Amino acid sequence: MLRRTIRTVSALSVLALGLMACEQPTHEERVAGLRAKYEASLNGFAVRETPVAMDLETVPGEGEAATEEALDEVAAEETGAVDVAGEEGEMETGEAMEPMMRYDVILDIVVRHTSNEMLPAITLDLSHADVAGVEKEHRRLWVDTSDLAKGDSLQVNETLEDVDYEEGDGFHVEVRRPIPAAERGEYRELARGGSPE
Repeated sequence: MLRRTIRTVSALSVLALGLMACEQPTHEERVAGLRAKYEASLNGFAVRETPVAMDLETVPGEGEAATEEALDEVAAEETGAVDVAGEEGEMETGEAMEPMMRYDVILDIVVRHTSNEMLPAITLDLSHADVAGVEKEHRRLWVDTSDLAKGDSLQVNETLEDVDYEEGDGFHVEVRRPIPAAERGEYRELARGGSPE
């Protein structure tokens, strides 16, 4: 009797384990497993500087007199003769102000893959840090990987527009894992039907 009970319990245990083994992983679990087969690294970056033109409409003042005054200030800046008010209201000759610059950063990213099953695109995490290593910004990049085969690497160029860039800043790219449940909505491949645009 005891032997029969032990056999029954063992059979039920084997059946339970078999049922657990047959359970299909969720979409998020499957994609997380596929993401683990990807790696990304930054091969380098270039910074494109563009002078920002002054918008005369934003200069305070009224009518043509204000516009002429603004034009005179721009002309003075270009020639290097800028009049500035001293502490007691007197006019002094100062140095030309440096023009405002816009910085666009072109990233050269390498993505590698080691699985037979592919994701059409993947979300990469990008960190932008200052010269001391303090993070200034964190972004997510959606990268098309449909042309990437197993064991191959794919070179991708991504442009970050109007970046708060200073000399000495650095960038780091990675395939982040694991992803906290609260942030999964920010990774498009984890949503069913996620595909590159």
